[in-house]
Amino acid sequence: MCCLSHSSTRKKIKGYKIVARKPKGKIYFSMAMGFKYPSDGHIPIVKKQRSIYLEMAKDLISEDSGAYKTEMIGRTSVFIYFRDAQVQCYHWQNYVEKGYQLVVVQSEVSKDIMTGYYGVYKVAAGRHIHFIKEIKI
Repeated sequence: MCCLSHSSTRKKIKGYKIVARKPKGKIYFSMAMGFKYPSDGHIPIVKKQRSIYLEMAKDLISEDSGAYKTEMIGRTSVFIYFRDAQVQCYHWQNYVEKGYQLVVVQSEVSKDIMTGYYGVYKVAAGRHIHFIKEIKI
């Protein structure tokens, strides 16, 4: 899970988002929470987690969980560097629910941005995401 530690004054930050999608589809799903990203890009507050990534912590939304992060409520994150997203996508690809595949999408987060890390990788998270284009990995 992301560890966000700094509020950003920037209005938008570009990065790379790993998402799940059906092999022939263009609808993106959150790997961690399982929701369909809305067309307006506003990140919902999730009430029920349904991870598509099979190795994800099973309880990200309960305050009693060790994986719970208050700052991630209603936010989604992007990797700042493509290479970091590429490496993570490679590691995660064998643990995706059947019927989905992982793709990396150049994206832009905005609204109430925070920055931090996912492990050793720099990330930025916001309450809104705009998908720009899929990047071949």
